[in-house]
Amino acid sequence: MKHRKKPAYWQLYVFTLLMCIILLLLMWAQFPQGWYTIIDDTWAVLDLAGMGGWCWIYWEALREEDRQSRKKRHPQRQIAITSPERTIPLTPVQKHFLEVMDKNKRT
Repeated sequence: MKHRKKPAYWQLYVFTLLMCIILLLLMWAQFPQGWYTIIDDTWAVLDLAGMGGWCWIYWEALREEDRQSRKKRHPQRQIAITSPERTIPLTPVQKHFLEVMDKNKRT
């Protein structure tokens, strides 16, 4: 499944507007009293399923958009270590740990 670069928010807005219109029409319609619980539950399930489906379709694009917005908010979020020079040398295990961490550092 090919994901788009940007999520189509207009689809979500149209869906939400359509669901609100359907809700208003259902409230205006004359149904027997016992049907209202079923109608309300069905409307809620359709509403949540539609929005959940939209999020599922655009999952990768939403993650990338979130990642970009976090980068904009925190451009250089690197922790500056200002500890004094070590007087005791590192053990081989500590050296190996730091080497592995440098190799696997996420950017």
